Amino acid sequence: MVLSVEGVTKIYNSGKVKTRALNNISFTVKEGEFVAIMGPSGSGKTTLLNVIATIDRIDEGIIKIARTNICGMSQKKLAEFRRKNLGFIFQEFNLLEILTVRENIAVALTINRENPLIINERINKLCQKLDILDILDKYPTEISGGQRQRVACARAMITLPSIILADEPTGSLDSNMASVFMDTLQKINNEDNTTILMVTHDPFCASYAKRVMFLKDGKLFDEIINNTNSSKFLNNIMKTMKFLGGEC
Repeated sequence: MVLSVEGVTKIYNSGKVKTRALNNISFTVKEGEFVAIMGPSGSGKTTLLNVIATIDRIDEGIIKIARTNICGMSQKKLAEFRRKNLGFIFQEFNLLEILTVRENIAVALTINRENPLIINERINKLCQKLDILDILDKYPTEISGGQRQRVACARAMITLPSIILADEPTGSLDSNMASVFMDTLQKINNEDNTTILMVTHDPFCASYAKRVMFLKDGKLFDEIINNTNSSKFLNNIMKTMKFLGGEC
């Protein structure tokens, strides 16, 4: 089991008002799964991703990643754990414009003092798979949005993390680039058995996942398994969204 969330509760205090952003949520994600999280605005999906990403701390429950309980870890240990076990893909590409594509992808391995020959070998192999081998010496400002997001994908994968956490990864892409990127994400999931947990408001993007979990009011409301053809799965996602109401 790559991820285990057990009875997780997160409470935000605003003066005398307490809001349960997450309310006793439990689920697991197996190795090689591609799971999408959806729900209306305020349902807790971003909070859930943040506590799994160790960006925020929970008030109750246990979160285990790669069989390690991340709750109660010191900030120093959490930082080390993130570098070794978590890969991140954001809505904004978050690439360093002063570095080339190759250097952006290599940052985490460089910090870990990996052998430069191993770094280059791993980058070349991964970037060939993601079809960005020909832009390695360019800077982020010289490439398209779709290419930038695939670079961000490579950066997330380069350390061979236990799980990739994607937060609205197509939010800054047009529909055509979003489709190409989701094809790429699905490819690395299927071919490399990469475990992916993705928050999205887009039912089309969610339809690439093997399982979609729906949150409402901080609780796990429903989930749909993708054991049908893609068009039927997309239709089921949209039906559930309509039932939940609100913008996902």
